[in-house]
Amino acid sequence: MTLKLANGRGDAFAAGRIKAWLERRFGAGEEAWIVTEASCLEPGRPPRQTTIVMIHPAASLSFRIAKPMAAVDAADIAELGEAAAELAAEGCC
Repeated sequence: MTLKLANGRGDAFAAGRIKAWLERRFGAGEEAWIVTEASCLEPGRPPRQTTIVMIHPAASLSFRIAKPMAAVDAADIAELGEAAAELAAEGCC
């Protein structure tokens, strides 16, 4: 899959809203969240995708949501994997 970072880093308001949902979903601990939007150049794929990366002292996980950041909602975040919830719930390595 060929991805290209979208103009700038996407919508700062949407990224902040997504990060707030992530903290509610996984808790606010030692992890850091990176939310970016990229253009997908592959035929048949959504033209814009949101990538979410959780960086935790024990490991890092990433997720891709096949829609632009402005279209991501709380339900999309609620569906993210249990592995991230378990990692976020850990104290430290």
